[in-house]
Amino acid sequence: MDNIFVYGTLRKGHNNHHVLSMSKAILIDLNAQTVENYRHVVDFLPKVFKQESTNPVKGELYMIPTLKYVDTLEGHPHLYRREKVNILDSRDKVHRAWLYFFNTGEKYYGIQ
Repeated sequence: MDNIFVYGTLRKGHNNHHVLSMSKAILIDLNAQTVENYRHVVDFLPKVFKQESTNPVKGELYMIPTLKYVDTLEGHPHLYRREKVNILDSRDKVHRAWLYFFNTGEKYYGIQ
């Protein structure tokens, strides 16, 4: 099983959460955040960039037996690409988890 950190439409109560349900994901923590700082842009598609990092990203942490449905939704590796990062849960335990970084549009968003 892998861990996955979600920060946008895959979160509980949002329109793509059903993809985690289809993947049989198991909730670890609803109040997790990245250990490292990243740039989180929220517009029509939530995005995280490594460039111009500003703050930890807040989100949810799950265990997931397969990433194929999430990879399809996120357009991995073209639209978003997943990378393992350190995630801090609400009990101060660090987990390694997949996070989907936005893979295009850095120039559009003014990121160098």
